[in-house]
Parts: sequence; structure tokens; C-alpha cells
Amino acid sequence: MKRTSRALLAVLFSLTPLAFAQDLAFSLMFAGFPDSHITEYDTAVELPRRVLIWVSFAVALYLIYRAFRANDRRGVVHLGVILLSYVLLFVSAKHAVDFYLKDYLQLDFGQGG
Repeated sequence: MKRTSRALLAVLFSLTPLAFAQDLAFSLMFAGFPDSHITEYDTAVELPRRVLIWVSFAVALYLIYRAFRANDRRGVVHLGVILLSYVLLFVSAKHAVDFYLKDYLQLDFGQGG
């Protein structure tokens, strides 16, 4: 595998975890209401989202490392498996935290009414 294709592969595969981390960072920045009221939900979800952000950065760095180590088709397939498993775990963890805090603990998340 050529060096330029490895670099392209590293960039493309690391964009997904970085985009997820950016989405979580934006959701933390826009927490609360315009009058500076932070709900119980926003307070409780801050730590799990920060953990997911750091995990996303770690996975992005690992994918970059593995992309430069991939020498054949098998290495590229391993990258795809790592990325797919990360996406599945990320989405399930994010929804599990939301379900636990909103439905199970029934925290106020500013739904009104």
C-alpha cells in the first residue's frame, strides 16, 4: 500500500470519531437555557459525554496509527471492523445514557408543560 493512500485512509477513518466528539462538545456547549438555567439532566449528562469525547479522541488516534500499519486488504478490513464497532458502541452508549437519565431516573430536561 502506498504512503499517500495510507494517509488518505488515516484521515478518512479518523473523521468519524472526531465528528462524534465534535457533536458531543457542541451539545455540552449549548446546554441550558438562555437565562443560564442548567437543568438536572444537563448536569448529570456532562460526565458521560466528556468520557465519550475522550474515548472518541483515543479511537481516532488509534485508527490513524492502524491506518499507517495496514499493509494489505486484511489490515483495511480490520480498520473497518474497528470503526464499525466503535460506531455501534458509541450510538448505544449515548442512547443508553439518555434513556437512563430521562426515562428511568426521570430527570427534568426542560421539556416544559
